[in-house]
Amino acid sequence: MPFVKAIYNAIIKKFYGKFNGKLFSYVSIPGSYVALAYLLLKKKKNQIIILPANAIGDCIYVFSFLGNLNLYAEKTNSQLIVYASDRYKQLLNTYDLSLKNVVFVKHLGFKHLLLLMLSASIRTQKQVAMAARKQIFAAVPRCYGDYIPKEIVGVRNQLSYLFQVPVTPISYHNPLKEIVSAIDDFDARKDKICIVNPYSCSMSFSQSLYEKICAKLKDCGFAVYTNVCGNQKEIYGTQALRCSIEEFYSIACVIPLIVSVRSGILDFLIPSNVNMFVIYETWGAHFNTSDPKYVADHYSLQEWHSQGNIHEAYMENEWDEDKILDEFDVYLKKLNLGI
Repeated sequence: MPFVKAIYNAIIKKFYGKFNGKLFSYVSIPGSYVALAYLLLKKKKNQIIILPANAIGDCIYVFSFLGNLNLYAEKTNSQLIVYASDRYKQLLNTYDLSLKNVVFVKHLGFKHLLLLMLSASIRTQKQVAMAARKQIFAAVPRCYGDYIPKEIVGVRNQLSYLFQVPVTPISYHNPLKEIVSAIDDFDARKDKICIVNPYSCSMSFSQSLYEKICAKLKDCGFAVYTNVCGNQKEIYGTQALRCSIEEFYSIACVIPLIVSVRSGILDFLIPSNVNMFVIYETWGAHFNTSDPKYVADHYSLQEWHSQGNIHEAYMENEWDEDKILDEFDVYLKKLNLGI
Protein backbone atom coordinates (compact mmCIF):
# COMPACT_ATOMS: atom_id res chain seq x y z
CA MET A 1 0.00 0.00 0.00
CA PRO A 2 1.40 3.46 -0.95
CA PHE A 3 0.51 4.97 2.45
CA VAL A 4 2.31 2.23 4.40
CA LYS A 5 5.32 2.43 2.06
CA ALA A 6 5.51 6.21 2.55
CA ILE A 7 5.49 5.84 6.34
CA TYR A 8 8.12 3.10 6.15
CA ASN A 9 10.39 5.26 3.95
CA ALA A 10 10.00 8.23 6.33
CA ILE A 11 10.93 6.07 9.34
CA ILE A 12 13.96 4.62 7.55
CA LYS A 13 15.12 8.10 6.48
CA LYS A 14 14.84 9.41 10.03
CA PHE A 15 16.64 6.35 11.40
CA TYR A 16 19.49 6.74 8.91
CA GLY A 17 19.80 10.40 9.89
CA LYS A 18 20.26 9.49 13.55
CA PHE A 19 22.31 6.42 12.73
CA ASN A 20 24.82 8.40 10.68
CA GLY A 21 25.21 10.75 13.63
CA LYS A 22 25.53 9.50 17.21
CA LEU A 23 24.38 5.90 16.74
CA PHE A 24 27.07 5.03 14.21
CA SER A 25 29.94 5.38 16.68
CA TYR A 26 28.14 3.20 19.24
CA VAL A 27 27.36 0.30 16.92
CA SER A 28 30.51 0.47 14.79
CA ILE A 29 32.51 -1.89 17.03
CA PRO A 30 30.13 -4.90 16.91
CA GLY A 31 29.15 -3.96 13.36
CA SER A 32 32.79 -4.03 12.22
CA TYR A 33 33.13 -7.64 13.41
CA VAL A 34 30.00 -8.55 11.43
CA ALA A 35 31.42 -6.79 8.34
CA LEU A 36 34.78 -8.51 8.73
CA ALA A 37 33.17 -11.94 9.13
CA TYR A 38 31.01 -11.32 6.06
CA LEU A 39 34.02 -10.34 3.94
CA LEU A 40 36.19 -13.22 5.14
CA LEU A 41 33.45 -15.70 4.23
CA LYS A 42 33.00 -14.08 0.84
CA LYS A 43 36.66 -13.45 -0.03
CA LYS A 44 38.67 -15.85 -2.17
CA LYS A 45 42.33 -16.48 -1.39
CA ASN A 46 43.72 -14.55 -4.35
CA GLN A 47 41.50 -11.48 -3.92
CA ILE A 48 42.47 -7.98 -2.78
CA ILE A 49 39.47 -6.09 -1.43
CA ILE A 50 39.27 -2.30 -1.14
CA LEU A 51 36.42 -1.08 1.05
CA PRO A 52 34.35 2.03 0.34
CA ALA A 53 34.40 5.39 2.02
CA ASN A 54 31.61 7.89 2.42
CA ALA A 55 33.29 11.20 1.52
CA ILE A 56 34.38 12.06 -2.01
CA GLY A 57 37.89 13.08 -0.92
CA ASP A 58 38.55 9.73 0.74
CA CYS A 59 37.32 7.92 -2.38
CA ILE A 60 39.52 9.96 -4.71
CA TYR A 61 42.58 9.19 -2.56
CA VAL A 62 41.90 5.47 -2.97
CA PHE A 63 41.01 5.73 -6.65
CA SER A 64 44.36 7.47 -7.26
CA PHE A 65 46.01 4.07 -6.70
CA LEU A 66 43.80 2.10 -9.07
CA GLY A 67 46.39 1.93 -11.84
CA ASN A 68 49.14 0.71 -9.52
CA LEU A 69 46.76 -1.72 -7.80
CA ASN A 70 45.75 -3.17 -11.17
CA LEU A 71 49.42 -3.69 -12.06
CA TYR A 72 50.10 -5.30 -8.68
CA ALA A 73 47.12 -7.63 -9.12
CA GLU A 74 48.35 -8.69 -12.56
CA LYS A 75 51.89 -9.37 -11.33
CA THR A 76 50.71 -11.41 -8.35
CA ASN A 77 47.90 -13.19 -10.23
CA SER A 78 45.39 -11.61 -7.86
CA GLN A 79 41.91 -10.24 -8.37
CA LEU A 80 41.21 -6.64 -7.31
CA ILE A 81 37.71 -6.10 -5.87
CA VAL A 82 36.66 -2.51 -5.22
CA TYR A 83 33.53 -1.83 -3.20
CA ALA A 84 32.24 1.66 -3.98
CA SER A 85 29.24 3.81 -3.21
CA ASP A 86 26.92 4.13 -6.19
CA ARG A 87 27.12 7.89 -5.67
CA TYR A 88 30.60 7.75 -7.20
CA LYS A 89 29.80 5.56 -10.20
CA GLN A 90 29.97 8.52 -12.60
CA LEU A 91 33.28 9.61 -11.04
CA LEU A 92 34.82 6.16 -11.48
CA ASN A 93 33.84 6.17 -15.13
CA THR A 94 36.09 9.21 -15.71
CA TYR A 95 39.28 7.28 -14.92
CA ASP A 96 41.32 6.18 -17.91
CA LEU A 97 41.66 2.55 -16.86
CA SER A 98 39.78 -0.72 -16.88
CA LEU A 99 37.91 -1.70 -13.73
CA LYS A 100 36.46 -5.17 -14.11
CA ASN A 101 35.47 -5.89 -10.53
CA VAL A 102 33.68 -2.95 -8.96
CA VAL A 103 30.84 -3.75 -6.58
CA PHE A 104 28.54 -0.75 -6.20
CA VAL A 105 26.55 -0.48 -2.99
CA LYS A 106 23.68 1.90 -2.36
CA HIS A 107 25.05 5.08 -0.83
CA LEU A 108 24.46 4.91 2.94
CA GLY A 109 22.24 1.90 2.45
CA PHE A 110 22.47 -0.98 4.91
CA LYS A 111 25.41 -2.73 3.24
CA HIS A 112 27.33 0.50 2.75
CA LEU A 113 26.84 1.47 6.40
CA LEU A 114 27.93 -1.99 7.55
CA LEU A 115 31.15 -1.77 5.52
CA LEU A 116 31.76 1.77 6.77
CA MET A 117 31.84 0.42 10.33
CA LEU A 118 34.99 -1.44 9.31
CA SER A 119 36.45 1.07 6.87
CA ALA A 120 35.69 4.52 8.28
CA SER A 121 35.46 4.38 12.07
CA ILE A 122 38.33 5.40 14.35
CA ARG A 123 36.84 3.13 17.03
CA THR A 124 37.62 -0.10 15.15
CA GLN A 125 41.41 0.05 14.75
CA LYS A 126 41.93 -3.55 15.88
CA GLN A 127 39.43 -4.93 13.39
CA VAL A 128 40.83 -2.76 10.57
CA ALA A 129 44.34 -4.09 11.22
CA MET A 130 43.01 -7.68 11.24
CA ALA A 131 41.33 -7.05 7.89
CA ALA A 132 44.49 -5.56 6.36
CA ARG A 133 46.46 -8.72 7.19
CA LYS A 134 43.93 -10.60 5.05
CA GLN A 135 44.28 -8.04 2.22
CA ILE A 136 40.99 -6.35 3.00
CA PHE A 137 41.83 -2.66 3.08
CA ALA A 138 39.92 0.21 4.65
CA ALA A 139 39.96 3.36 2.56
CA VAL A 140 40.74 5.81 5.38
CA PRO A 141 44.27 5.66 6.89
CA ARG A 142 43.32 7.41 10.13
CA CYS A 143 41.25 4.33 11.04
CA TYR A 144 44.40 2.17 11.31
CA GLY A 145 45.88 3.82 14.40
CA ASP A 146 49.35 2.45 15.25
CA TYR A 147 49.19 -0.11 12.41
CA ILE A 148 50.64 2.64 10.21
CA PRO A 149 54.01 3.94 11.48
CA LYS A 150 53.70 7.51 12.78
CA GLU A 151 56.66 8.68 10.72
CA ILE A 152 54.69 8.10 7.49
CA VAL A 153 53.07 11.46 6.83
CA GLY A 154 50.45 12.18 4.17
CA VAL A 155 47.40 10.19 3.15
CA ARG A 156 48.84 9.01 -0.17
CA ASN A 157 52.09 7.92 1.50
CA GLN A 158 50.06 6.03 4.11
CA LEU A 159 47.90 4.31 1.48
CA SER A 160 51.04 3.41 -0.49
CA TYR A 161 52.38 1.71 2.66
CA LEU A 162 49.11 -0.16 3.21
CA PHE A 163 48.60 -1.31 -0.37
CA GLN A 164 52.31 -2.05 -0.85
CA VAL A 165 52.34 -0.27 -4.22
CA PRO A 166 54.32 2.81 -5.37
CA VAL A 167 52.93 6.25 -4.56
CA THR A 168 53.35 7.23 -8.23
CA PRO A 169 52.21 7.38 -10.96
CA ILE A 170 48.94 8.87 -9.78
CA SER A 171 45.67 7.78 -11.38
CA TYR A 172 43.73 11.00 -11.97
CA HIS A 173 40.07 11.30 -12.79
CA ASN A 174 39.12 13.27 -15.90
CA PRO A 175 35.63 14.78 -15.61
CA LEU A 176 33.91 16.01 -18.75
CA LYS A 177 33.64 19.77 -18.97
CA GLU A 178 30.14 21.20 -18.93
CA ILE A 179 28.72 24.47 -20.24
CA VAL A 180 28.67 26.96 -17.36
CA SER A 181 25.16 28.30 -16.81
CA ALA A 182 25.26 29.10 -13.09
CA ILE A 183 27.17 32.38 -13.64
CA ASP A 184 25.85 35.00 -16.06
CA ASP A 185 28.17 36.01 -18.93
CA PHE A 186 30.74 33.55 -17.62
CA ASP A 187 32.92 33.32 -20.72
CA ALA A 188 33.30 37.08 -20.93
CA ARG A 189 34.03 37.50 -17.20
CA LYS A 190 35.90 34.32 -16.26
CA ASP A 191 39.32 35.99 -15.90
CA LYS A 192 38.03 38.19 -13.07
CA ILE A 193 35.93 35.65 -11.17
CA CYS A 194 36.99 34.06 -7.89
CA ILE A 195 35.13 31.34 -5.97
CA VAL A 196 35.24 31.00 -2.19
CA ASN A 197 34.31 27.64 -0.70
CA PRO A 198 34.00 28.05 3.09
CA TYR A 199 31.80 25.04 3.87
CA SER A 200 32.95 21.52 4.71
CA CYS A 201 31.47 18.58 6.59
CA SER A 202 34.77 18.11 8.44
CA MET A 203 36.18 21.56 9.14
CA SER A 204 34.83 24.79 10.57
CA PHE A 205 35.51 28.23 9.10
CA SER A 206 35.90 31.78 10.37
CA GLN A 207 33.15 34.00 8.97
CA SER A 208 35.09 37.21 9.64
CA LEU A 209 38.23 35.90 7.93
CA TYR A 210 36.37 34.98 4.76
CA GLU A 211 34.58 38.34 4.75
CA LYS A 212 37.95 40.12 4.86
CA ILE A 213 39.36 37.89 2.10
CA CYS A 214 36.32 38.54 -0.08
CA ALA A 215 36.58 42.29 0.51
CA LYS A 216 40.22 42.16 -0.55
CA LEU A 217 39.34 40.22 -3.72
CA LYS A 218 36.65 42.74 -4.60
CA ASP A 219 39.18 45.56 -4.13
CA CYS A 220 41.33 43.71 -6.68
CA GLY A 221 38.47 43.87 -9.17
CA PHE A 222 37.15 40.31 -8.80
CA ALA A 223 33.54 39.24 -8.90
CA VAL A 224 33.38 36.88 -5.92
CA TYR A 225 31.01 33.93 -5.62
CA THR A 226 30.42 31.65 -2.64
CA ASN A 227 29.89 27.98 -3.42
CA VAL A 228 26.77 26.98 -1.47
CA CYS A 229 24.18 24.22 -1.30
CA GLY A 230 21.05 23.60 0.71
CA ASN A 231 20.54 26.22 3.44
CA GLN A 232 24.11 27.53 3.30
CA LYS A 233 24.51 31.31 3.00
CA GLU A 234 26.94 33.19 0.81
CA ILE A 235 29.70 35.24 2.43
CA TYR A 236 28.67 38.86 2.90
CA GLY A 237 29.31 40.93 -0.21
CA THR A 238 29.47 37.93 -2.57
CA GLN A 239 26.99 36.18 -4.82
CA ALA A 240 25.75 32.64 -4.26
CA LEU A 241 26.96 29.92 -6.64
CA ARG A 242 24.67 26.91 -6.81
CA CYS A 243 25.72 24.28 -9.30
CA SER A 244 26.64 20.61 -9.67
CA ILE A 245 30.12 19.47 -8.73
CA GLU A 246 30.75 18.78 -12.42
CA GLU A 247 29.89 22.37 -13.36
CA PHE A 248 32.06 23.62 -10.48
CA TYR A 249 34.92 21.64 -12.01
CA SER A 250 34.31 23.27 -15.41
CA ILE A 251 34.40 26.69 -13.74
CA ALA A 252 37.64 25.84 -11.92
CA CYS A 253 39.33 24.93 -15.21
CA VAL A 254 39.34 28.54 -16.40
CA ILE A 255 39.12 30.95 -13.44
CA PRO A 256 42.27 32.33 -11.79
CA LEU A 257 41.65 31.40 -8.15
CA ILE A 258 39.65 29.47 -5.55
CA VAL A 259 39.84 30.27 -1.83
CA SER A 260 38.62 27.37 0.28
CA VAL A 261 38.51 25.50 3.53
CA ARG A 262 40.18 22.08 3.23
CA SER A 263 37.49 19.90 1.76
CA GLY A 264 37.14 16.79 -0.37
CA ILE A 265 35.86 18.92 -3.23
CA LEU A 266 39.42 20.25 -3.62
CA ASP A 267 40.67 16.72 -4.32
CA PHE A 268 38.00 16.52 -7.01
CA LEU A 269 39.18 19.84 -8.51
CA ILE A 270 42.88 18.89 -8.65
CA PRO A 271 42.93 17.90 -12.38
CA SER A 272 41.53 21.35 -13.26
CA ASN A 273 44.92 22.79 -12.19
CA VAL A 274 43.20 25.83 -10.67
CA ASN A 275 45.18 28.00 -8.25
CA MET A 276 44.04 27.45 -4.67
CA PHE A 277 44.50 29.31 -1.41
CA VAL A 278 43.52 26.70 1.20
CA ILE A 279 42.79 27.48 4.85
CA TYR A 280 42.94 24.84 7.58
CA GLU A 281 40.97 25.67 10.71
CA THR A 282 39.48 23.47 13.45
CA TRP A 283 38.95 19.87 12.34
CA GLY A 284 35.94 17.84 13.45
CA ALA A 285 36.14 15.80 16.64
CA HIS A 286 35.61 12.53 14.73
CA PHE A 287 39.11 12.96 13.29
CA ASN A 288 40.56 12.47 16.79
CA THR A 289 42.43 15.78 16.60
CA SER A 290 41.60 19.48 16.53
CA ASP A 291 45.10 20.57 15.48
CA PRO A 292 44.92 22.21 12.03
CA LYS A 293 48.70 21.88 11.56
CA TYR A 294 48.45 18.10 12.01
CA VAL A 295 45.65 17.92 9.47
CA ALA A 296 47.52 20.20 7.05
CA ASP A 297 50.51 17.84 7.19
CA HIS A 298 48.49 14.69 6.57
CA TYR A 299 45.97 16.07 4.07
CA SER A 300 48.25 18.43 2.19
CA LEU A 301 47.18 18.99 -1.40
CA GLN A 302 50.85 19.07 -2.37
CA GLU A 303 50.67 15.26 -2.58
CA TRP A 304 48.65 15.65 -5.78
CA HIS A 305 51.45 17.47 -7.68
CA SER A 306 48.96 19.85 -9.26
CA GLN A 307 50.10 22.24 -11.97
CA GLY A 308 48.12 24.98 -10.22
CA ASN A 309 49.72 27.14 -7.55
CA ILE A 310 48.48 25.84 -4.20
CA HIS A 311 49.17 27.66 -0.95
CA GLU A 312 48.06 26.07 2.33
CA ALA A 313 47.66 28.17 5.47
CA TYR A 314 46.46 27.13 8.91
CA MET A 315 45.09 29.00 11.89
CA GLU A 316 44.87 27.74 15.44
CA ASN A 317 42.82 30.60 16.88
CA GLU A 318 41.07 33.81 15.89
CA TRP A 319 44.24 35.84 16.46
CA ASP A 320 45.80 34.15 13.44
CA GLU A 321 43.51 36.03 11.03
CA ASP A 322 46.05 38.78 10.40
CA LYS A 323 48.72 36.15 9.67
CA ILE A 324 46.43 34.47 7.12
CA LEU A 325 45.58 37.80 5.49
CA ASP A 326 49.28 38.66 5.20
CA GLU A 327 49.92 35.29 3.53
CA PHE A 328 47.01 35.95 1.20
CA ASP A 329 48.47 39.33 0.18
CA VAL A 330 51.80 37.72 -0.67
CA TYR A 331 50.03 34.96 -2.58
CA LEU A 332 48.00 37.41 -4.70
CA LYS A 333 51.16 39.31 -5.60
CA LYS A 334 52.92 36.05 -6.49
CA LEU A 335 50.13 35.25 -8.93
CA ASN A 336 50.12 38.86 -10.14
CA LEU A 337 46.50 39.15 -9.01
CA GLY A 338 46.97 41.88 -6.37
CA ILE A 339 46.07 45.54 -6.60
